[in-house]
Amino acid sequence: MQRRFVTFLAVVAVLAMPALASAAVTITAGSANIVQGQSAVVDIVITSDAGEGLNSMDLDILLSGLGGPVATVLDMNGAGTLFSQFASTVFPGIDPPSDTELFQSVANNAAVNSVIGASSILARVTFDTSATAVGSYGWFIDDDTASGGGSFGTILQATGGQVFPQFIPGIINVVPVPEPSSIVLGLFAAAGLASVVIRRRRSA
Repeated sequence: MQRRFVTFLAVVAVLAMPALASAAVTITAGSANIVQGQSAVVDIVITSDAGEGLNSMDLDILLSGLGGPVATVLDMNGAGTLFSQFASTVFPGIDPPSDTELFQSVANNAAVNSVIGASSILARVTFDTSATAVGSYGWFIDDDTASGGGSFGTILQATGGQVFPQFIPGIINVVPVPEPSSIVLGLFAAAGLASVVIRRRRSA
C-alpha cells in the first residue's frame, strides 16, 4: 500500500513538471488604431501563470523610428497599474532624448512584491500622432537583446531575484481622419438600424 502511494506521488510530480516548466511572465506592448493628429493611451500588459510578483523595474521602450508616433507620457504607477498597489518611487527619464526611446524606472518603497496575477497593466503609454504620417509603426519593450538594442534594456526584479519575461511587440496604426461624407453615411446607417430595431419591438 505504501509503495503504491509513493508511486502515485511520483506520477503526480511528473505530470506537474510540464505545468511548472511552462510557467512564464509575458510582457505585451499593446496595439491600437489612432486617428492621425490625435493622441491615445495604450496599455502595456504583463501576464503570469504562476503568481510571480515584481518589486522594481527598469522599463526601456523602443519606437519604430523618427517620424513615427511619439511617446509623450509613460505612467508606471498610476491608478490601475501593477505598481500602484504600494507606495512607489518613480525615476523618470528619456535615454537618449529622442522620439525613438523612452526609459524609466519604478520601485516599491517597501521590500514587497506587487503580485502580477493572471493579467495586469504594467504601464500606460500616451502616443501622439500630430506629426506622424498614416501607416503602421512597430514598437517594443527592449530586453537588450532585441534588434535595435537599447542603452539600458528592461530589467524586472522581485524580492527573490530577477524575473526573465518574454516580450511581445505591438503595432500602432495611424489611420486617416474620417471624411465628412463617411461620417454622414455612418449616421444614416445608425439611424436606419435604430428604426429597424424599433419596428421589430413594436411588432413583437
